[in-house]
Amino acid sequence: MTQLGYTWYPKDWFTSSTRKRLKRFPLVKYAIRELFDLMYMELAPIEMNREYLIDDLDIELSDDEYEKLMEHIEVQPDGKWWINSVKKRISKAESARENGKKGGRPKKTQEPRKKTQEQNPKNPPSESKSKRESKSKSKRESKSKSKRESKEGFLALDILRNEKLEELNIIWMQNKKQIPDIKKLQNSFNDKMELEVAQGKIEFDSNQLMPRFKSFVRNWISNSQDANAKKQNTPEPDSWESGKLPNRN
Repeated sequence: MTQLGYTWYPKDWFTSSTRKRLKRFPLVKYAIRELFDLMYMELAPIEMNREYLIDDLDIELSDDEYEKLMEHIEVQPDGKWWINSVKKRISKAESARENGKKGGRPKKTQEPRKKTQEQNPKNPPSESKSKRESKSKSKRESKSKSKRESKEGFLALDILRNEKLEELNIIWMQNKKQIPDIKKLQNSFNDKMELEVAQGKIEFDSNQLMPRFKSFVRNWISNSQDANAKKQNTPEPDSWESGKLPNRN
């Protein structure tokens, strides 16, 4: 079967009830996002289970997180996984493609204009070049403003997952062993970026967020290593090195 085109609609995802209900389960949101991609690649249910999540996607969920994930999964009789929203969209795309093979909707023929602009009072004269350019500039600025406003309220890492997923996955793979508490790092980065956006330092743009995230991860690992080293060099509270007991030597 010819592969269907796969278009990701961030607005649909950010406003979906699925994403809102998973606010306290960031790793489950990430898992569902990965499953979306796999299902659209196969255009069918996929072979998946808890072990495959770890082996294939490097996603290890707690019991509570796995139970939450399965609320959004339809397990087929043969054991494969399917998500209802993906099934509906693929079915709709296949139907549209079949209609297109039949010629689709006929194009309307446009009759030639019988009156010139000067003769037709309902058709005003063409606008001047400067006026058209002014309108075009205003439209671009409005579109840019709308784009910025559409990202307000979103978490920084959610934007990176949607626009820089491959680069984000590489960072996780390279540094996951040095980050024992990934959720804490994620929440700290999201809070920091939200503050910087509120202060007007940056915008919720993936090209601005990604360099900051790389630097944030490096500093996080460095600070963790310094803290561990300091902890190892700290004497026991009841030892003579701590100053509480006299040196017997």
